[in-house]
Amino acid sequence: MNHRCAIPCVLTILLFTLAGCYRHEKIGNTTVRTHRLTGKTERLTVGGWQEMEPKKPAELRELSQEELYKLTGTGDLTSYGSFVAVVYNGNEFPVTGIVFWVGRADADGNLIGEAKRYRAPESYTVGPLGTQEIIISDMDIYPTGLNKGYQWDFVSAQTPE
Repeated sequence: MNHRCAIPCVLTILLFTLAGCYRHEKIGNTTVRTHRLTGKTERLTVGGWQEMEPKKPAELRELSQEELYKLTGTGDLTSYGSFVAVVYNGNEFPVTGIVFWVGRADADGNLIGEAKRYRAPESYTVGPLGTQEIIISDMDIYPTGLNKGYQWDFVSAQTPE
């Protein structure tokens, strides 16, 4: 192979390889580049490329008793073994990580035995001053699935700080 042809070919390959290491995107008025191999993301500023910090997950705090009292709703056990509640959040902030207790009750509404705790899936968040239907599947509170008397209430919930 001719050496005069090899040098331009190598330079061309290097140029395309180096230029192709980053994927460039325009997000609004900001240009962002992501390194294809490392995943490092940078944004273009007046001072040049600056690394972007990944978002940290929000810290959650438990609701106080006063805040927990602002959760209300209706709930029902279905014939197929799920608990369905429509929860209203009377707080000025979103609520997640809701835990309910559900227990069997006699005709007078007195608990029979111990109530069990059930945590709503993490995907459920009730917005501020909003409602959300929450479904908890596979409740094992009734051995035969018969919907006899029951009681339920909120045990705890969380909110991002």
